[in-house]
Amino acid sequence: MATGGSSTQDDQRVVLLGKIGAGKSSLANRILGREIFKTDEIGLCMRRQGEHAGRKLTVVDTPGWDRVSVQRTPERIKQEIIRSATLCLPGPHALLLVLPISMHDQIPSANEIKSASHHVALLSHRAWRHTIVLFVCKDEMDTSAIDQQVQGAKKLIDKCEGRYFILHNDSDVTALLQKIEDMVEENCGDFLIPQVSYEESEKRMQRIANQIGMHEKRVEELEQLYRGKCEKMELDFREQLGKLEQEINDYKSGGTMKRRSSSEFLPPNMAETSKDRAAIQQQDSVKEMVAENKAIQTMRRGYQEEVMTFLRYYSKPFVVVMMTFIGALVGAVVGATDGVQGSAVGVIYGSIMGILLAILCIKATRFVMGSGRVAFEGGDQTSVQSDSSCSSKSAEKLKKQ
Repeated sequence: MATGGSSTQDDQRVVLLGKIGAGKSSLANRILGREIFKTDEIGLCMRRQGEHAGRKLTVVDTPGWDRVSVQRTPERIKQEIIRSATLCLPGPHALLLVLPISMHDQIPSANEIKSASHHVALLSHRAWRHTIVLFVCKDEMDTSAIDQQVQGAKKLIDKCEGRYFILHNDSDVTALLQKIEDMVEENCGDFLIPQVSYEESEKRMQRIANQIGMHEKRVEELEQLYRGKCEKMELDFREQLGKLEQEINDYKSGGTMKRRSSSEFLPPNMAETSKDRAAIQQQDSVKEMVAENKAIQTMRRGYQEEVMTFLRYYSKPFVVVMMTFIGALVGAVVGATDGVQGSAVGVIYGSIMGILLAILCIKATRFVMGSGRVAFEGGDQTSVQSDSSCSSKSAEKLKKQ
């Protein structure tokens, strides 16, 4: 797309192009109806705004180029010509290629036509779609002389798709503006986008197109994957359906292969199931009895250890204290017949005798506890064996049941 945007008829943006001395500044003043542009300003683009017959106008005057060759035009002039399209953003509606004609001027030479073509092309090849060749008559000319000038610029007119206009005097300015409006309507309201903006928009459009292409490729890959999965599912379904139909046919025909192959779908035997459940219950009950016996044995050992620990650490001091107290009490009672002194002596002798008796008792207890432990341990093992034998007999009895 060479252009963009839309235009309203009361707002026109025009850029004047032409060689040095073509009279562009004078033409701009005639279009705006007053002296705004100075003809002695050379080398820079000038932009002015005004009105004509109720139309808002923006006119950009450009510096002139060399009439013979684009190579002879200074580089800064070329850059100013390129910059002219950016002075009336978003872009000009019309480019007026000004060609002055008079009775004394010769028909434009091939070099002049070629130079004008190359300078307009500085604004890109899209510029011709918005260009009008404007013949400005400097004096009164007959129709034949004007026709000769038009024929001499036929190559430029052809590039502009046959658009040209002949400006005789100021009264033709309104018709010129109408010519511009007609061209804008032919272009569907488009205007010339500056080359810098156009390239940027092209890059942006290219990026968008690349992203769209990537998304389309991804969508196509997903569609192929989905189709593959659907085809696989359909094949599996058809295969299973075929097997089912074959089994149905075998069953209808009374074949034995069907009955053997479908034996896994038969209901379980209830008698065998009940026997298995009874065996499992017996095993569980045996395990529970063994676990209970072990728990009872563990508790019994714990109680025995606690009793032995208590007797080992607390029996000796307790016996000594008790025997001492009893001896002192007996000695005090016996010595009470001799008075207080006799009681004191009785307490001392009684305490000594109590301690001696306590020592004898401790030794006797140690001897008795040692022999009893051996006997107890043997009895414990016997009880454990008897418990285990009992549990095994109970387990055998449950199995027989």
